Amino acid sequence: MKELTVLEAIGSRRSIKAFLSKPIPDTVIHALVEAASEAPSSWNFQPWRIVLVQSQQQKIALAEAAWNQPQILQAPVTFVFAGSKNGWQKTMQQTLKTAVTAGAWSQKTADFISKNAPEFQRSLGDKLREYVIKDCMIAATHVALAAESLGLGTCFMNGWIEDKVKKVISAEGDDDIVIALLLPVGYPDPAQKPRHPGRLPLGWTVYKDTLLHPYRFQPTQLRSPREKALGLVHLPRLIDKVRLHLRGELPGYNYLTSGFDKLLLDFLQIAPSVFENLVSEHTDEQELLRVIETTARKISDKEKEEFNSHILSSKPTDETQKCAFSRIIDTIDPHRKEIQTFVDLIDLSEGRL
Repeated sequence: MKELTVLEAIGSRRSIKAFLSKPIPDTVIHALVEAASEAPSSWNFQPWRIVLVQSQQQKIALAEAAWNQPQILQAPVTFVFAGSKNGWQKTMQQTLKTAVTAGAWSQKTADFISKNAPEFQRSLGDKLREYVIKDCMIAATHVALAAESLGLGTCFMNGWIEDKVKKVISAEGDDDIVIALLLPVGYPDPAQKPRHPGRLPLGWTVYKDTLLHPYRFQPTQLRSPREKALGLVHLPRLIDKVRLHLRGELPGYNYLTSGFDKLLLDFLQIAPSVFENLVSEHTDEQELLRVIETTARKISDKEKEEFNSHILSSKPTDETQKCAFSRIIDTIDPHRKEIQTFVDLIDLSEGRL
């Protein structure tokens, strides 16, 4: 299967409550373990102590410690993200040696950490537990996104009894060990994979500089799809998108192969790679448009009008599209019920409406 990009994995991840019995290859599980180990942590002390619960006996015991939630029994493996508050005392010198040997840290940096980190850790007091849990959560997120990219599903679980979980992983009575979360991993049951539940408007949860200034996306590099060139809507925007792509500034987009991009290129009968090369070779837009007009098929004014009308009036058709359309409006401004077309939605999301 094609692995998802990070942004694609973030967009598609859901909390999976029903898994297939299909086993996960050891090589895939190992890739997830390595993804966890790559997570950053305070002082690079890597306080996580991850237990992979896979045997049926251990899965039953862990499920009992988590209010008998069925996903633990169904998933081939559950990652128990535990953390050690004081394990750094045994591992710090090895951590420093490894970083210096790798050339990542200078000896001066290592000496600074060796001298100052112990006092910092002690000064945290009760907050040390919080720091450890934060680091474990970062590692768990690495695993969840890596799993999603590989076609697996996960469920961040925070419903469990800590003392019982610690008993399952043989840490009963060990005050040094804390439990951050449980993460079942497996192949989702496609019949029960949940839909995206929606998000609050970004302006309610994201701000610029202070909590007094709600965030709003207003790109200056992208023209509205309503703008025309050669009598065609979306063409100026597509040129903008190519230029952004060539500068590495168009993340998370299925570039030129879907949506209005594909419709326009199919209409022009210009291959995506050819169009991209034309934009790359001609920085002057008027010259570029002349070349595009020469390269494209001959198009009548009536055909252009019909194409423009189709683009400007395009609406979501099936239930999946309608749900995604409504979700995006709700994320921007749930009161804007007059937004009906995809062009309306683009202009709304980019601050033009």
